[in-house]
Amino acid sequence: MKRTPVDNTKALDTFLAAKLEIDALLERLKSLRNDHFNADPDQINWGHVGTLDHYRAKLREITDSAFITRTGTLRDSRTYLFSRNRTAVVFRGDNIA
Repeated sequence: MKRTPVDNTKALDTFLAAKLEIDALLERLKSLRNDHFNADPDQINWGHVGTLDHYRAKLREITDSAFITRTGTLRDSRTYLFSRNRTAVVFRGDNIA
């Protein structure tokens, strides 16, 4: 039985549109980060901390989804996770270095 080729043009177009949107979102985040998340360093309060923590949690959710497989292994060779005391833990494959 001969397979009929599948036209994936629409899927590719949709994929590329999503990628372009992600690129634009990342650029907006970089701009916000470069502007200290619109916070005056002399005026930082716990509201700013809460907002930034919310952003960080959402970004961590996205990166975990992108880099950690369903079995819990990492897709990339090196990922850094930071603990509350700002020490880095480096994961390589299934091992903690």
